[in-house]
Amino acid sequence: VGGAVSISSGSGNQGGDLDMQAGSGIQGPGGAVFIRSGDGSADSTAGAVSIESGSGATGGALSISAGLATGADTGASVSITGGASTNGAAGDLLLSSGTSSRENSGAISMDTASSTRTSGSINLASGDAAESASGSIAMTTGSSNSGASGDIVLAVGDIGSVSESAGSVSISSGAGV
Repeated sequence: VGGAVSISSGSGNQGGDLDMQAGSGIQGPGGAVFIRSGDGSADSTAGAVSIESGSGATGGALSISAGLATGADTGASVSITGGASTNGAAGDLLLSSGTSSRENSGAISMDTASSTRTSGSINLASGDAAESASGSIAMTTGSSNSGASGDIVLAVGDIGSVSESAGSVSISSGAGV
């Protein structure tokens, strides 16, 4: 078994911070930070990477954000993908809110930022399939034992100009060959 490495800050009335960052570039790019688990052998599982905040009266927040572009370039992107596979099925991407034993479960909010020009789009699509059926998209609300079930709302935004047309809602089925 390979040796372990543990890096931790001190405990106290207030726990110490742990700050890990790469160096800044004076005349070139800043340094990168790589966090990677170890590979497994041909018949075993590779190591996992777990990033989580601590527990408390209020749980610690977890924030992942890309860097600010201070010049005219585009801001950096955030990319989260499931693992690829050479022979089996690729890994899933699971996005879920927190559970609570006494109160409401957490919400999931997915939106693009507002802009003085054109705001960003949201694209929701399943992948193409070459030899089998393509993936489905299911949009459902949960069932309720004692209250009302949730709604599904599809709405187009209003416009503030008489020279423009409001957006439309288009639903179409696939064409056959």
